[in-house]
Amino acid sequence: MIEWLQGLQGGAATFVGALTGSAIGLVALVLGALFNAHLNRRRDRELRLQDTRSIAASLWAELAGLEEALTSNAEGLDKSESDLFRTCLIRSGYCQP
Repeated sequence: MIEWLQGLQGGAATFVGALTGSAIGLVALVLGALFNAHLNRRRDRELRLQDTRSIAASLWAELAGLEEALTSNAEGLDKSESDLFRTCLIRSGYCQP
């Protein structure tokens, strides 16, 4: 192979050198693009995971606040239900104050 390369005359040597350099450059570009795509996919996966976690945390906080509001309302209704029922009975005349 080396003897063949040494035996090239004129423009053939230039052509083989340019072809070899171009092939190496193309392989380097393809490998770089594939590695860049890998890095982009990994970054996008991390961003999606972070978005998912933030949405889950916000939903958790919203539901916790809703639970607290519903619990306090239910406790308030339990305490005032007997008073309200008694007041209605007194006003209607079924019960003496």
